[in-house]
Amino acid sequence: MEHLEILVSTAVDVLETPGEDVFCGVTLLLPRRAATVSSSNDVAQKMDEVQCGSDDGPRLTAAHEEREVYLDEARRLHTPVHESGP
Repeated sequence: MEHLEILVSTAVDVLETPGEDVFCGVTLLLPRRAATVSSSNDVAQKMDEVQCGSDDGPRLTAAHEEREVYLDEARRLHTPVHESGP
């Protein structure tokens, strides 16, 4: 697990820019479910738990379809669980 912690920490360091938060995690796809095995921080861990718990989200889409998923695309593909009215 230490190698994965180094991986997520390095990814954050490389992608980080001033004023922008970067969250990174590694998800293991198992035959019947997905599990987060390493996260850069508590926020990344929680986001992964939500995606793995609902079996839906941009990280799982990227993993299952073996492609990159960008934030704008993720917003179109994944409807929020709770939406506030006007």
